[in-house]
Amino acid sequence: MQENIAVISLKNIQHNLFALRKNLSDRVKIYAVVKANAYGHGAERVAQSLQPFADGFVVTSVQEGCVLRYAGVQKQVLVLTPPLHEDDVFYAIAHSLTLTVCSFASLKVVQAAVQKFRQSVCVHIKINTGMNRLGLSDAPLNRLYQAIKHAKGVRVTGVYSHLYAPDNAISVQEQRKNFMLYGERARNCFGDITLHLSATGGTLLGENYHFSAVRLGIGLYGYLPQGFEEFYPRLHLRPAMKLYTHALQTHVFTGGGVGYSLAKKSYQKLTAYRLGYADGLPRASGGNRLHAVGNLCMDSCIKEGKDAYGNKRLVFSSVQELAKKLHTIPYEILCNATKRARMEYVEY
Repeated sequence: MQENIAVISLKNIQHNLFALRKNLSDRVKIYAVVKANAYGHGAERVAQSLQPFADGFVVTSVQEGCVLRYAGVQKQVLVLTPPLHEDDVFYAIAHSLTLTVCSFASLKVVQAAVQKFRQSVCVHIKINTGMNRLGLSDAPLNRLYQAIKHAKGVRVTGVYSHLYAPDNAISVQEQRKNFMLYGERARNCFGDITLHLSATGGTLLGENYHFSAVRLGIGLYGYLPQGFEEFYPRLHLRPAMKLYTHALQTHVFTGGGVGYSLAKKSYQKLTAYRLGYADGLPRASGGNRLHAVGNLCMDSCIKEGKDAYGNKRLVFSSVQELAKKLHTIPYEILCNATKRARMEYVEY
C-alpha cells in the first residue's frame, strides 16, 4: 500500500475518557466529541468503542451524524451546526439526531421542515455567553425561548454554550454567571433539560462548570487545551494516534537542489519518503520525526541519510511538540494528518 498508515489506539481513547471522568460526579453526562472525523481518528470506530461509556456524541453536521447511525451508534447525537435547509432537518428526523437552534433564522428552517414532513425533532439551544460565534443572549434569547416554546413539533432537550477562554479565570466566571441565568430561564420554559457549558478545559475547572453534562473533545485523543498543561502529570493522558510513512528511494546527492529549493549544503545520501503536505502535515513541519531537509513537497519529503526501499518509519507518536514548533495547536495537525492515510485500529 502506498498510503501512510495511521495507527489508532482505541484503548488509549477509552483510557483518556476514564481519566477525565474522574473529575466528574456520577450525575454528570459525558458527550464524546467526534466531529471532524473524531479529530482525524475516525468517527465511526471511535464512537463504536466509546458507546458503552459515553452518554452521547457531538458532531459538526447532520451528515456526520448520519455516518454514526450507519455505523450502529444508538446514543444521542448532537449536531452543532444549525440546519441551513429543510433537508438537514429531514435527515435529522429520519436518524433521530438532535439539532442546534441558535437564532430565529435557524428556528424558521426547523419549523418549516417539521410542518412539511409532519414530524417532530429534538433541539438544543445554543446560547451566546461571550464567544460571539453562534447563539443569542439577553432579550433576543428570551424571545427565542418563547418562540420555540410555542413552535409545534420542536422539542427542546438542552441548552449549551462554549467557554471562549477556559484558562482565563475572569472570563469563565462571567460566562458561568451568564449561563446559569440563561439556563434557569430555559428550565422555566422547557422543564428539566440538559445544561452543558464545558468542553475538555472546562471539565478541569471543577464541578461548578460541569452542570448536567460536559463535552469531551481533545482530551479523548490525549491532549489538553492551551493553559491546562499542569494537568498532564495528574491525568496521564495517552495520545491515541501514531503516523507512519515509507521510504521511496535512497540516492547519492548530485548537487543542485533538495526538493523544490536550492541545496544549502552538500550531502552524502538522501532518502525520499511518501509524506507531503497533501497528506495533512504542514509544509514547514519537517516531517516531524523524519527531520526532512527543507519543506515538504506535495506528496513526499527528503531526509538526509540512507534507508531501505519500503521501510516503514514513524512520523509522530505525539503532535504536542510539533504543534508548538509550528505555533499552532494539536487539534489542527490531528484533523489533517489522516486525510490520505490508511487507518489501522488496535486495542492496546
